Amino acid sequence: MKILLTCPIPPEFKQCCNQLLLKEYKTKINVKIKANIINNIDILAVQTGPGKKNILKNLKSSIDEYKPDLIIDTGSCGSLNDEIKIGSIIIAYESYQYMEKLLVSSCLKEKKDKWLDSILKISELEKLKIKPGIQICGPFVLKSEEKKKEIKNIINAEAFNWETAYVYEISANNKIPAISFRIVTDFGDKKALKDFFKNIKEQSTKLYKFIKILIEKNVFNNFIED
Repeated sequence: MKILLTCPIPPEFKQCCNQLLLKEYKTKINVKIKANIINNIDILAVQTGPGKKNILKNLKSSIDEYKPDLIIDTGSCGSLNDEIKIGSIIIAYESYQYMEKLLVSSCLKEKKDKWLDSILKISELEKLKIKPGIQICGPFVLKSEEKKKEIKNIINAEAFNWETAYVYEISANNKIPAISFRIVTDFGDKKALKDFFKNIKEQSTKLYKFIKILIEKNVFNNFIED
């Protein structure tokens, strides 16, 4: 089994590499990639760069070279729900493209009963807060209550980031299952950037530790087995 993790920005990619003990991976494409084998599962992380343009270019080239069985969208996000606190992990099997006004679903949505319970049980043991829901994606920094209100009126999403919907678009076009694990670093308000820079290292570490545990427990095998 081959798993490809997308990490949009350097702090996320660095903590992914640290927690999963990833090493240099020889590649012909012009992106940062590191890899490891955990529990007989090939793991590869790619620093895609932030936003739609980078995802569409760098994820596609990574898929063409690596040919993964599963894609995991990872990174940070801003909470749209006051009850979802910093350090909560959003598992999204749907994501809304703000500019295109399009809801994109993972093919794993229909199979969530097969894998979601096991993840929730493990998260309880690890004392982590998990929230399944929708991510909304747009090409801007969310840093005002007015914009948050506008977004929440469009769709009942739990969090906001720049990339998840486009990861799902690319994975669907290539017929590869995909799922999103994003950790909350801010609340998308006027303190969003300050909170993001304050929290990104600690929360990214927490996220990738959890993903490693799920890999070691073979949870992701259920995502591609019939």
